[in-house]
Amino acid sequence: MSLLDVATVAALGVFLVLLIRAAYLLRHNPYQRVREQERLSGPFPPHMPLIERLRLINWRGTSPDNPARIWTLVVIVGIAFAVLLWMR
Repeated sequence: MSLLDVATVAALGVFLVLLIRAAYLLRHNPYQRVREQERLSGPFPPHMPLIERLRLINWRGTSPDNPARIWTLVVIVGIAFAVLLWMR
């Protein structure tokens, strides 16, 4: 394995850890979740209560409780496995 391969795997590992950390923080802080969703897709109507904003976020499929999260983890494991095979 070359130095470039090791650096690539290390960078992907750090990126994965940062993504997992961000998901953990957003799952436990609903205000941050709303703020980040507004950053990504624009502001919600001004007089909408927090619970309604969270319901809309969950409806859009960005909830950490969404079953699609399992498929995201499967894809991450698949990509990691593919990278390991590529490194051989």
